[in-house]
Amino acid sequence: MINDRENEAIKDFYSSPVSRRQVAGGYIVTGFIISIIMSIFTLIFGEIYLGLAGGAVLDIETLLKLFAVIVLSSFAAKDDKTITEISFSKVSISSTAPPARPR
Repeated sequence: MINDRENEAIKDFYSSPVSRRQVAGGYIVTGFIISIIMSIFTLIFGEIYLGLAGGAVLDIETLLKLFAVIVLSSFAAKDDKTITEISFSKVSISSTAPPARPR
């Protein structure tokens, strides 16, 4: 979201007939989904590696518990990052600088 503001790509979203809340919600949902997908791929590749290396492979019950942990941690991490981005996006360096005095 911050990169889109720097690149002025966010202006395209704001000029569309979509509310700012929907744009922010889209960022949150996509980040959440991408986080889950990346974590699941990591878990799958780890299981494949352990299986090929002769290690113990997790049972279905443990995998379901891990999936629940992945979902909760992805939600918590994205929620925390979003709150940080929103709070920092309201602060502007130019608004904290004193106005220039005319000479």
